[in-house]
Amino acid sequence: MLKRISCLAFAVCACQFAGAWTAIDLNPGPSPLLSVALGGMSGSQAGYVLVPNKYKHAVYWNLQSSWTDLHPSGFEWSEGHGADGESVVGYALSETTGHHEALLWYGSAANYVNLNPSGYHSSHAYCVRGGEQGGGAVPQNGFDFHAMIWHGSAGSAIDLNPTPYYLYDYSMVYGTDGAEQVGTVNMSSGYFHASMWHGSAASWVDLNPSWADWSEAQDTAGGVQCGYTGITGSTEHATKWFGTAASAMDINPVGALESWATGVQNNMVVGTYRMPGGMNHAVVFGYRRVPHVDLHNFLPPGYTASQARAIDQYGNVIGFADDANGETHAIAWIP
Repeated sequence: MLKRISCLAFAVCACQFAGAWTAIDLNPGPSPLLSVALGGMSGSQAGYVLVPNKYKHAVYWNLQSSWTDLHPSGFEWSEGHGADGESVVGYALSETTGHHEALLWYGSAANYVNLNPSGYHSSHAYCVRGGEQGGGAVPQNGFDFHAMIWHGSAGSAIDLNPTPYYLYDYSMVYGTDGAEQVGTVNMSSGYFHASMWHGSAASWVDLNPSWADWSEAQDTAGGVQCGYTGITGSTEHATKWFGTAASAMDINPVGALESWATGVQNNMVVGTYRMPGGMNHAVVFGYRRVPHVDLHNFLPPGYTASQARAIDQYGNVIGFADDANGETHAIAWIP
């Protein structure tokens, strides 16, 4: 049963989503006691719950209905990471191979596709949009993930890892808009760089700005990419790009210790920032003259921390929050 939380807090935002937001507690409760929402699009959300036997089960939520347990037979545990309508992606631990295997579900536990490609022993899927899935897979004789996209089947897999492999030994896709992919690549320097692709390894673009030592891109939509950057001896700051390393913008809220951007839609970026007191708060990042919106303010008293992980085309923000008892609840914030 979904629980709607009423709260009269007001955000300091001059944008179209100004005013009170409504937080919906997606936790199935009272058991499981832990739930996490990690992605969503087209009014659906994906994540996982901790079931009574203490294993994680991938789940699918729809704000108009209750939750669906997607955990398939033959797997020890599973996680959902991205959703677009009834299409949900994530990965699970196979009881047969003992490896993680990327999965694509279509609305139920029984209706899924194993995306683990031939020639690779492990795989993760993190995002889905417009019939495209993104994540990574480990080559059969290797140890590190290669960024990967699929179009509905294991046989459709495309390895996006830049070449030569010995210079770029790890890469991953975290976000896709159906044509453009973003994520990270481990450089020969040992630092990770935010990265962008357009469907092939040869299309790789290094988004790391000259002023940052490392970076990671988490999502992309409408020509806007978001993630974070870091500088040695300093903290990580939420960052926004417009297709090039030179376009990178530091969007860390004034006064925040550090921040991470994880979702973007319609030029609206969401993520998490760390307060001076050390606690994390879910946030809609500001832009130019539009101040940020602290979504934690719309949770009932007693919640100690929160994170926003994704935003859909309707402005629904997906994430999770910790309550006064230390239990984590999947949350959707509705404008």
